Amino acid sequence: LEYSLYGLKALSLTAEVARHYDVDLYGYGRSDPEGPSALERVFSAYAEYVVSSDGWRWGLGEDGVTPAERMAGASTYELAHSTWPRSAFETAIESVGRPLYERRILGWVTLTHANRFALDLP
Repeated sequence: LEYSLYGLKALSLTAEVARHYDVDLYGYGRSDPEGPSALERVFSAYAEYVVSSDGWRWGLGEDGVTPAERMAGASTYELAHSTWPRSAFETAIESVGRPLYERRILGWVTLTHANRFALDLP
């Protein structure tokens, strides 16, 4: 699970950097203008496992999912929720609790990216 969420984080951070250069990777892969993008579909698929890894059937490692791994997975959902305000994404965030720290690049992602849509920012 951590490996999969790490891959999702890499895709998300790439989309976030591209956003700052006016390139929309968050919207890539839409089959229709109103439908979900490829990245949004992946976030939707993993959200329940950030809340609880109980249903994850592909292995959790010897130690299961640690609190640090849960925070790392949930922190990426600040980007998702600021792009697509979905209740499942908010639930993933709340399952760990704010503020969330993204340990690789973004730092205190809650302070820099939470609820971007509510602030009317690009």
